[in-house]
Amino acid sequence: MLKGRKIYIIFFIILIKSVSVYAQTNMLVPYRVKSLWGYSDYSGNLMISPMYDSVTFFTNYSVDGSVYKIAIIYKNGKRGIINEQGEKLFPVMYDFIDIIPAYYTGADAIIVKKNGKFGVLNYKGKSIIPLSYDTITLQGFSNYYFLVKRKGICYKINEDLTIHRISDSMYKNEVGISAMVGVPMEENENKYKYIFKNKDNIVKKNSSLIDSIGTTTYGNNQEYVNVYCLGKVGICSQEELLKDKIQQIIMPVYDSVLKKCYGYISLNDEPMLAIVAFLVRAQGKITVVDTKGKELMPLRYSDYVENSFNSEYILIKENNKIGFYSFEENFEIPPQYDFIEYNWFSSGSLWKVGRDGKVWYVNKEGFKYFQD
Repeated sequence: MLKGRKIYIIFFIILIKSVSVYAQTNMLVPYRVKSLWGYSDYSGNLMISPMYDSVTFFTNYSVDGSVYKIAIIYKNGKRGIINEQGEKLFPVMYDFIDIIPAYYTGADAIIVKKNGKFGVLNYKGKSIIPLSYDTITLQGFSNYYFLVKRKGICYKINEDLTIHRISDSMYKNEVGISAMVGVPMEENENKYKYIFKNKDNIVKKNSSLIDSIGTTTYGNNQEYVNVYCLGKVGICSQEELLKDKIQQIIMPVYDSVLKKCYGYISLNDEPMLAIVAFLVRAQGKITVVDTKGKELMPLRYSDYVENSFNSEYILIKENNKIGFYSFEENFEIPPQYDFIEYNWFSSGSLWKVGRDGKVWYVNKEGFKYFQD
């Protein structure tokens, strides 16, 4: 199951990145007129009249091999679902709605919550699992199932809707499955102990690059170690430090290491979650550097938004305003907003932004989907 989850995560990333220009320019975009939301086309022509307190992007939903586009709408604290024609498929009466995208399972199953209880409806609004559970989660991919709880008792509901009581420990194990993989901790701990014990000899062999090895490590398995030269910090992998000569290193030219981030890499044709980049500071500015030592963005921003740093992009800050920088596309939205949210389903072409108490979407060309 773990291997399947990793493959589907890789598939999801590829799917998002492979959305064509045609798909981008023909999507419906949330459009705000004063305080109400509707939808326009990519060029800004209104297609669904603004009448809701908030809306989501349309997402693909699969039913019997056909794919439809549906979105969640919000009004007076409740939620419903509409199609691309603006027709209500679910009335605005639910406290929570979770649409399962078509790429996930192909299941005709939409999780809803009403009056404090969860259940599952199909595309036509027919009840699949009654609104009688305290919690519910969808698990698996091509062979999906639900884990539910009611009055503290755990159940598993299969795709054919057969239901079985399961133990508390089984429930927690299923819900908490992790995709994290890597070299066993014990093996890396032994490597680090060897490095620390022999650090003087390792430094001597690599004196043109480093003058000391630190005690700070990165990764669940201590894969990377701080190294220093003339008071500046860099990062080197355990594997490189164990070689006769270091060949690949993040050079010790930075004042501090702020964060690490994970991403999926291929190892022996298997996807593996690993550290792929670090956020560092030098000369009062921040930049991002990959594990090979390549800087991925200019060293010109003073700060960043906490928890925004990942393998694709970072939210940058300057003079208390927020911007966006994509490492892959070398694309920047200069810091000018009070907040920015990146939208995955627009394939990197739309951002939700806010300034002076107002919220709207912008595209790469700077067009604002908003009218006062």
